[in-house]
Amino acid sequence: MSIFLAVLGPICGLMTFLMLTATPAWMKVTSGVVILVSAAAFARGYLRRLVVTTDSALLVTLVRRIEIPWSQVASIGIYEPAGKGGARYWYVSRGAGPPAGAWQMDKDTIQVQDREGLSQAIDELRSRKS
Repeated sequence: MSIFLAVLGPICGLMTFLMLTATPAWMKVTSGVVILVSAAAFARGYLRRLVVTTDSALLVTLVRRIEIPWSQVASIGIYEPAGKGGARYWYVSRGAGPPAGAWQMDKDTIQVQDREGLSQAIDELRSRKS
């Protein structure tokens, strides 16, 4: 998060300055768009949580909550929606196989960008239930 804020903090500061000073209307609008897109990226990346228990996987965001009990999981794994060399995503789904893409998130599919140790931690937690 510190890298995100170090990069976008000054950019959003400059955009705010442009919105508050005497600049053309198109510049104020585009500055506002940059701030909104930055805020949306922050919310998507930092205001949602994956909660994994011995009973289920749960994704909590500001506007929704998706829970999939392990007993209903048909597939779980890691895939690269952009192809080889792209960002890797961990997913759990009630359907067979990986999601259609990184945008697919519904009542039957949870996915988050993969991080080191995520799969191992989830496998260990799931094995405790037995």
